[in-house]
Amino acid sequence: MEQAADDTGHARPPPQYSDMSTVVLFGKNSDFKKMIGNIIIGNDIWNVQSFNGFTVEKNGTFKIVITPDFEESLDIHQEIIDLMALSHPDPSLFILAVDPEHSREEEVVAQIGKLQTMLGDHITGHLAVVTHNVEIYYSLQRLKELFNIHLVSASENLPGDCQRWYSDRQQFQFDYKHSRDLVMRRRKCLDSMSFRKDHPSQHGHVTAAVKL
Repeated sequence: MEQAADDTGHARPPPQYSDMSTVVLFGKNSDFKKMIGNIIIGNDIWNVQSFNGFTVEKNGTFKIVITPDFEESLDIHQEIIDLMALSHPDPSLFILAVDPEHSREEEVVAQIGKLQTMLGDHITGHLAVVTHNVEIYYSLQRLKELFNIHLVSASENLPGDCQRWYSDRQQFQFDYKHSRDLVMRRRKCLDSMSFRKDHPSQHGHVTAAVKL
């Protein structure tokens, strides 16, 4: 993987990824999830990977894990294993991205309920709902009472909001049940895999496609 260059053209050493905070993005609309990820991580992207429907973006502050739509999954158990492995050791924050086509309160409540089923009821203590616009934000105010979650409309303030939301709490802890060995093996596989360097994106970072 090539090193990024600074404004003078000199190569910069890669950041210490162990110091990053992991933010996991859920939602029905892939473009809106990508938009939120871009707002949070900004233009200083060091590494982008695609893996089985997931996209992982990294810079010196954040690791963004953009998930596929789990409701369309043919193997939900495997995708949960992949999510645990890709967000290892544990996420700092989950974001549910609510786009206009899936913004009715009952739809959003159902999505949160599915996340609780997949990852445990305690996920709501680490969950923020980010809406596409302020109209949707105002229409979903009752969610704050139902689930005690953070609710905001997408804006350039998201990076600071994320850091504020998770700064005063412990990281989310996955309930591995009987899957810890599977997750650790998957994590080891991800750590040792080779990367095929693809073309630089329009932002100048390198996209890597994962090969298992």
